[in-house]
Amino acid sequence: MTIWETLGIDATSDDAAIRRAYARQLKLHRPDKDPQGYQQLREAFDLAKQYVSGMARWQTDAVEEDDQPVAASSATEDYLQLLEKHHDIDLHPGWQHDALEDDAERFSVRLLSDEHSTLNALRHYLEYELPDALEARSVFSQALAQALSQREGITRGLINAVSEIMGWGLENYRARQLSGQVIEALETQIALSEANDYWVFLSRQGDEDGDRQAKLAWRILSGEIRTLPWWTRLIPGFIQVLTGQLSTIKQYHPQLLARVNPALQQSLATPTLAVSWDGIVVLWFWGFSLWLEVSRSPSAIWQAAAMLVMIVIYLWGVPLLLEGYAQRKVLARVLLPFFWLLGWVIMAVPLFHLGQLLFSYPPTEKGLARLVMFGLILAYPAWWLIRSNLYRWYAMPLKGVSTMIMLPILFLRHFSPTMAAVGILLLPIFFSHVIRWLFFFG
Repeated sequence: MTIWETLGIDATSDDAAIRRAYARQLKLHRPDKDPQGYQQLREAFDLAKQYVSGMARWQTDAVEEDDQPVAASSATEDYLQLLEKHHDIDLHPGWQHDALEDDAERFSVRLLSDEHSTLNALRHYLEYELPDALEARSVFSQALAQALSQREGITRGLINAVSEIMGWGLENYRARQLSGQVIEALETQIALSEANDYWVFLSRQGDEDGDRQAKLAWRILSGEIRTLPWWTRLIPGFIQVLTGQLSTIKQYHPQLLARVNPALQQSLATPTLAVSWDGIVVLWFWGFSLWLEVSRSPSAIWQAAAMLVMIVIYLWGVPLLLEGYAQRKVLARVLLPFFWLLGWVIMAVPLFHLGQLLFSYPPTEKGLARLVMFGLILAYPAWWLIRSNLYRWYAMPLKGVSTMIMLPILFLRHFSPTMAAVGILLLPIFFSHVIRWLFFFG
């Protein structure tokens, strides 16, 4: 296509007509939507302007050298052919790199102080103030991204909003205009801002809601209290809160590890006993259920006591045992085989009683068939569970017993807090009969 076809007009030396044509075509070939079409349009516009100025100079020179006028049509054709042969003409842009970089710097500062209005100002700048050249837009785009990557406090939402305006494609993970180095710098700055926000959130928790435990957790986490007091392990859920905060920092905000109390990190790195709300609720649930059963059958007191001891051991002792085994501690490796076998026995007891019930339930002649069917039903899920946890074979029965102990609480968690509270009070009445059928002998 010739430059005139690109502009959508006939060849002309009217500068105003060329500018109007360029303005019309620019709406169809925006630099952020059609960069290739915009580049072609811009080159055609610049060459057309040079044609107008060249035509004027040619006519002036021709009049001075020769009194005979030259037909405008032949001059137009000659000059047009000349322009089409030479596309490497220096366009001499009317903008400066330094000015665009200064604009980008100012926008990066304003975006942190007044995001909404500055985003609108950025749109206006791109539409009406940025020099109308593809290279100028590229220079401003790179400078803005570089300036933002050096600003503390930028958020992912802010960068995505700027990316949508600038056409970076960061929100869709298709960035093409920015270099990998700039993108990495932006991601690093965003991660640092998110880490700082989380640190400020932790520091304000105790102040905003008056939670004394949250304030104590912050004082220990930040190092204001250098060592973890022993009595904090007796506060229900306190150690679990600290462990959760430290785990979040390690997983999502590792930049904050240098600020975390090193003594706390060392204390929580080793397994320790601590009271939790889940443990209290489970112990009360099973204790109440066992008490109801013993009140009906006093002879079952020794079985109930043994069962309560096993519950305490598997709730608080087994996690320490598994952690010690993973750390290759000698005592843990000596005790684990015993508790491993004991775990299988504990899980086998309810299965044994259930099989006995199915076998002896009338009509007794069908007991064997019921028992075989029950075994076939359990075969596949049992095989799947064992196969999927085979990589931690040493933990399978221990985790199985712990899950069996927690099962009533896991069931109640599916209900609203009010219903769960009612269930904790009423369900042990029913569960005391289940205990007698499935766990007690005699």
